[in-house]
Amino acid sequence: MINHLALQSDFEKPETPPEMPNILFFSKKSPFKDTCNEDAVGVFAVGGGYILAVADGAGGHPKGEEAAELVLRNIKKAVSSVEVSKSGYRSYVIDAIENTNKEL
Repeated sequence: MINHLALQSDFEKPETPPEMPNILFFSKKSPFKDTCNEDAVGVFAVGGGYILAVADGAGGHPKGEEAAELVLRNIKKAVSSVEVSKSGYRSYVIDAIENTNKEL
């Protein structure tokens, strides 16, 4: 399984993960904000497809950037620990989000 995780500071210009040449992502902070953008993006290759996830760091809240990174790391861990399922990965992603929320 190939996984890529990028925090906002990592992709101020379009980026293609080297191991995923058919994926391109880009984000730029609002020009009206002085603080950093606390968003993060995760691209997870699973069972012949991809899970694409964006975590909004809830700018202005304490540790928003850390929260965005943590939820994506937990999604990565959740989907990498299961076999391809006919029902998909939805329940694993939802559980990772809910468990991260409890952890925070």
